[in-house]
Amino acid sequence: MELTKEKVIRVVVSMVVIASLGLYIFLYRPLINGLKTASSKCKSSEDEVSRVRELIAPLKIMNIKRSLIREETVALAINELTRQAKLEGINFLSMEQKKVKRPKGISYKVLPIEIELVATYEKLGVFLGILDILEKSLVTVKSFDVILDKNDVNVLKTKMVFNIYIMDEKNAR
Repeated sequence: MELTKEKVIRVVVSMVVIASLGLYIFLYRPLINGLKTASSKCKSSEDEVSRVRELIAPLKIMNIKRSLIREETVALAINELTRQAKLEGINFLSMEQKKVKRPKGISYKVLPIEIELVATYEKLGVFLGILDILEKSLVTVKSFDVILDKNDVNVLKTKMVFNIYIMDEKNAR
């Protein structure tokens, strides 16, 4: 059997077609399938981001104007805090005002308040959120200790000290 130029060309073309088909089946097709999978994941992520953006769009950034309070209004600030906490069902075990401190060289005073409360994780988070959004005073948490209730693991006994910042009218002038 003699190979003519025409038969050689047919064999070479056939081998190129078979090799191309093999490359397509074993390399190109899996890459395309992977690309389609990645594309669908990307599309679903984009849809999720769009959905979340639509949900948060109506939310406004709260413009809370906090200021130092006068010593006479400390009771009002504490009442606001306890009122907000009671509305959320948070139970205070104790609340004790400590001695007012005057940091040197600073034009404000600090009133530490020690609180013990019993709450669930969720209600504790709500209480900390209340501290963050108080409108009439500037409050920071100084210390924070949490102990699990032995009878109910969902209940926390929390002891914290937070500071209320008070205007020092003598040093402010």
